[in-house]
Amino acid sequence: MIKPGILAFDVPALMASATRRIVWHASIYSPFARSDRHGEAVRDFLRRPGGCGMDIVTLPRRPEAWCTCFFTVLRGGSVRSAGTELETSWRFLDELSSEFPSQVRIHVLKRRPSLPILLIDDNILFGHYAVSSVPASQGWWTRVEADVERMLSWMPHGPPESVTDWERACYRVVSDCANAMSDGGIDEGDW
Repeated sequence: MIKPGILAFDVPALMASATRRIVWHASIYSPFARSDRHGEAVRDFLRRPGGCGMDIVTLPRRPEAWCTCFFTVLRGGSVRSAGTELETSWRFLDELSSEFPSQVRIHVLKRRPSLPILLIDDNILFGHYAVSSVPASQGWWTRVEADVERMLSWMPHGPPESVTDWERACYRVVSDCANAMSDGGIDEGDW
């Protein structure tokens, strides 16, 4: 399903109903920090026993040189605005990790991310980055369902030959999250 804007997918409702795993791979989380619904939903998930917890892939607390260029893609070139949002994002992430130290794992990007992704149980939501005054949250977003845990188990060797085209395509997005969690992203030269 493809829709304009991430709001069309009611992410707080998806997170509130999650029972296994949430992965955020969206660089800056200031919009989540400013949203009581998002904060409450993720805290509800983290209080629920039995899940795998939460992984968050984020930009470095102190932006590195590559981040300035990425801010152009992320927020239409406003480095000051992106820097302020990054501070808000890190305050929120610090709160979550101190409230739920055994369930929240933060992974700091070492290189530019390729696309914003949210994994919520078996829901895979992904958007795209673009050099535009319209932020990624308001661009095109896709939501598909697949067995995320199974796909994570295929790391680092990749999917078996017997998987369907659908599973292979879904794995491509899931593996981007897994790679960012393990090494922080892709090298500039890999673009």
